[in-house]
Amino acid sequence: MDRLLFAIADLHHTLQKRLTTPMGRGGVRRRGMALVVVFTTVAIMATSVVEYVYNTRVNLFLAQNQRDEIKAYFLARSGVNLMRLALAYQGELEEQGGLVGRAVSRSNFQLWQYLDLLLPTFSSGQLNAGDFGSLDLQEQGATGFGDLNGSIEFNRPEPEEGKINLNEFASEDLNQEVLAEFCSMLRPPAYDDLLGSAADRAAQDRFEVIGAIIDYIDPDSDTTLIDENCIVQGGGLGNESSRYVDVDYEAKNEAFVTLDEVLLVPGVTEAFFRQFEDNLTVYPIPAQFFPNLQDAQGFAGFLCANIVGANEDITPCVLPAIAEQVGFLSLALEGYVEFFSNPFNVLNMWMGGGSMGAEDFGGALANGQMMAFRNARDFTGVLNSFMGNPELALYFLSFADPARAQLFGYYASLGVQVLPPQFAITFDEAAMIRRISVATPSVFTIEASGVYGGATRTITTVVSLDNDEGGRLLYWREF
Repeated sequence: MDRLLFAIADLHHTLQKRLTTPMGRGGVRRRGMALVVVFTTVAIMATSVVEYVYNTRVNLFLAQNQRDEIKAYFLARSGVNLMRLALAYQGELEEQGGLVGRAVSRSNFQLWQYLDLLLPTFSSGQLNAGDFGSLDLQEQGATGFGDLNGSIEFNRPEPEEGKINLNEFASEDLNQEVLAEFCSMLRPPAYDDLLGSAADRAAQDRFEVIGAIIDYIDPDSDTTLIDENCIVQGGGLGNESSRYVDVDYEAKNEAFVTLDEVLLVPGVTEAFFRQFEDNLTVYPIPAQFFPNLQDAQGFAGFLCANIVGANEDITPCVLPAIAEQVGFLSLALEGYVEFFSNPFNVLNMWMGGGSMGAEDFGGALANGQMMAFRNARDFTGVLNSFMGNPELALYFLSFADPARAQLFGYYASLGVQVLPPQFAITFDEAAMIRRISVATPSVFTIEASGVYGGATRTITTVVSLDNDEGGRLLYWREF
């Protein structure tokens, strides 16, 4: 700017000098020079003004964007903190004396299932129940956060319990039950195309992938091989570094910090990761099976691992006929859990809606419970009901994810009816009951987004509710 002003001053000085210069020889003055100088001066000044205004507007917009980003960030942070507070309140409910505490414990009420419905009331004063209507709480004097500028978007918390903890393989003593579950979950032939190509050295089959995952985090440097019956063969099989000849890094030989690290394991493709990421975790959770938190893939692994007749020579789910039965039951169980995950399904059933009535559930709704399974024996009872009454299983199978139903070969299309298989398998119910847990989850992935103006900020965190201060943070990401 200083240089520009200096140039203008110099031009003005030149103009004055030219105007005071005597006429040239013959008395003729140079005509039009003053007008050219004036036009040039005006053009330069106009350009300077336009540039100044433009820079000012750019700086203003940058400041506004920065303001929106900051406000959106703190809205997202407020959403995360509010969700942590609400999750911690579950413990308060269960510990209350009198009828409230007993009712919560008896019904296995899970507050986290309703947070995506309840928490928006704090920021908007509106309770929205979708097709079942909405309620304006502001008419009752509840204004939430008051005149909130911007908005907070809440996702339902996702429990980490019920998933397979890959860090169980990070020690020399493998958890054989978890390993068997993992192997069984990957066993269906529908997953063949997810396991890489010939260019991926460790992706020749699903068991090679499992061995590569174990080698990436276990403390030794020996190659781990797993046969088709999920039997581990370790030691004396060479160095695990042979898996990494095509990349510029070695095995970590330490536990995973985030689940995304699994993509660094040779043989784990993007398709494989996306298919199973909802069934896997790396955070400290009990090594138990949580049926209320499962999908068909998780159920398939658990059922295959507990079929009577399994031995070291053959795993039953290798056989197509048994895999077909397990797939059908897994989808029906997923649909059963999905049915109860939406409280309005239960309400609709009790009010006589739909093709099923309360009398068709065989007492599964005793004591008004809002979860699919209140205890371990509820699970085995429902499983036996499905095997004894395939039509009931078909009803709940309709609530399963259509993509998974198609993957397992049980998706009705073009008028072709889904037919249940003939059941000829028996499960080790005692072993199942020992592994099953219906406890309240304590490790959650939570996510909230703040929106202000044109800015959106999202925070994802994993929290373990192992204290009375809103939980211990295990992971934090802002984007």
